[in-house]
Amino acid sequence: MTFTVTHVAIHSEWKSKYGKDMITYALQLREKDGWVQLNQMKSTKPPQVGDTLEGSVEEETNRGTGKVYYKFVKEFNNAPGGGPSGAANNAILERIEKKIDLLLANNKVEAEPEVVLGGENVDLPDDPFGDM
Repeated sequence: MTFTVTHVAIHSEWKSKYGKDMITYALQLREKDGWVQLNQMKSTKPPQVGDTLEGSVEEETNRGTGKVYYKFVKEFNNAPGGGPSGAANNAILERIEKKIDLLLANNKVEAEPEVVLGGENVDLPDDPFGDM
């Protein structure tokens, strides 16, 4: 499904267990109410207001707090490079996201929620993903 980004916030920056710099974004999408979590490597182009994203929104439960939140899962079916695609790639992404959730649930990352809109910093709603 195609989603259109209407608001973008940097929720937290952290390192993966492989030492990769990661960012958790809080997004609002035209097609989904509320905040949606997007995790990606810091080197990946950040989402911008007006961008369209291909993927799905999945309901997740924070293991530490029990709070329900929504996570955006990118679709990589046409990814170049000879790596896995389709269901195989989605299974890999699901395992990675579960590991990220575990890190978040165990407070292994630091979070400084903020929203950057039009050059201004705006505070995110209290704890949109239940991890603080």
